[in-house]
Amino acid sequence: NGEADPMVLQKIATQSKGLYFHASTTAALDTIYASISQILRGSYVVSFPSTAKSGEEVEMEIVASPPESVKKVARFFGRYTVK
Repeated sequence: NGEADPMVLQKIATQSKGLYFHASTTAALDTIYASISQILRGSYVVSFPSTAKSGEEVEMEIVASPPESVKKVARFFGRYTVK
């Protein structure tokens, strides 16, 4: 029928740790785009050289120190698998 199934899209978003936005009108897209823009403002891509082999699990820690005027420090510690 050419219609997207919102339940299926929501399930895909959940399983992929993503988000699902539904726009019932074209006017609702402005609100959705503003939400996505706000989310992306806090996103970063970190890349670095690694000697790890493909499929190897590596521990890493990332510390983002903001300017002196900002008192919040972001810290991430976790594992990732080399692709």
